[in-house]
Amino acid sequence: MSENIDRSYDAQLGVIGSLMLDAPRVAGEVFRQCRSEHFTDAYRTLFDAAKKLQDEGKPIDPITIRAEVGDAYTGTIVQIMDLTPTAANCSAYITALLDLRQLEKLREAGAAMSGAVSVEDAQAAMEMAAQAMVRQESARVVSIRDCLAGMMGRERPNYISWGVPKLDREVLSEKGDFVVIGGRPSAGKTALSLQFAWHQARELHVGYFSLETSPDKIAVRIAAMAARVDFGRLKRQDMEDSEFAAMAALGREAGARRLDIVHAAGMTVSEVAAITAAKRFDIIYIDYLQLLRVDDRAEDLFSQVTKVSMALHTIAQTHGVMIVALSQLSRPDQASASKAPTMASLRQSGQIEQDADAVMLLYLAKASEPHGKRRLSIAKNKEGPSGGYFDLDFEGRHQRFVEVAQFDAPAEFADAPGEPVPF
Repeated sequence: MSENIDRSYDAQLGVIGSLMLDAPRVAGEVFRQCRSEHFTDAYRTLFDAAKKLQDEGKPIDPITIRAEVGDAYTGTIVQIMDLTPTAANCSAYITALLDLRQLEKLREAGAAMSGAVSVEDAQAAMEMAAQAMVRQESARVVSIRDCLAGMMGRERPNYISWGVPKLDREVLSEKGDFVVIGGRPSAGKTALSLQFAWHQARELHVGYFSLETSPDKIAVRIAAMAARVDFGRLKRQDMEDSEFAAMAALGREAGARRLDIVHAAGMTVSEVAAITAAKRFDIIYIDYLQLLRVDDRAEDLFSQVTKVSMALHTIAQTHGVMIVALSQLSRPDQASASKAPTMASLRQSGQIEQDADAVMLLYLAKASEPHGKRRLSIAKNKEGPSGGYFDLDFEGRHQRFVEVAQFDAPAEFADAPGEPVPF
């Protein structure tokens, strides 16, 4: 512990010394990333004085800082100047300072967890740990010239694949995105999301938060889909020899997939955030959004869902994780029963469609054929076209979707104004 304290003092000294040596060059970066809380004792006093001078448009150097804090700090200022060789290493000092402060907060969260005397105390400690995992900085301000220069020199973006060619082409998703998959009960949104998660887990660490289905039942669905084993026989454990062989092969393949199933019944958003940070997930799935809660359980369902949507959007951006949330759709009234669902069909809150970077809606191509083809429409897409759809064939015995040639639209959909059109 004493070694960390010494390193912390060294980093603080380096940052303050760099400011006093070459404020015109380093002050912008220091004040963008560092705050008063990152410093202790005399170093905090000197940092606050330097920040005050910066805000007042005055020069920052040893003389002006000593005039601000008083002669009592003369010895400390002299020592800092003697021990700081150059301001050229200021970025390294800042990084070291922030890393040590982050480690300190994580240790505080661990101590709070070990000393918890109630579930509420433990949940508060988990939230503290989740917040500590995120490096909080002030606003990142970049000139348009630098943005354009960086864009021209940037490598081709590595977008996250969904495993469905048309979807990969139309919806360009990245870490930090908030994606919503809407569907009515039995439309197949859980099966589709598990297929996405299994595919993505080849390259990325995926967490699947199931709020209504146990991990064992989720595993049966994944096994049927990935091993091409009959879903009914797998549940009854009445498989054929070839299916046992397929399951054995799947067991070996599963070791290379980074997919964790989280039994999330009754979880709050802060608990999801804490687990996401601790496990360092790249992508998380929420099945489904309306079952997730914020910490204030006294609010009505509309307010809960609104806050959950806003919180998930924030978590995606601050943690740099892609969040895919499944959402129930409202049942259509008699007047709209013959129309395809829209974003307005997302149940309980209009906030969901505002927060989402992309919204996909899964529904039966023909309502009269419950075991027929599904239609996946792209209702919102910040990074590409929206308002189109493509068709998927659902193989129930294998719990998997297959992209198919365009299915003739039902007459009631095809003639309705504003309905999705084929991609």
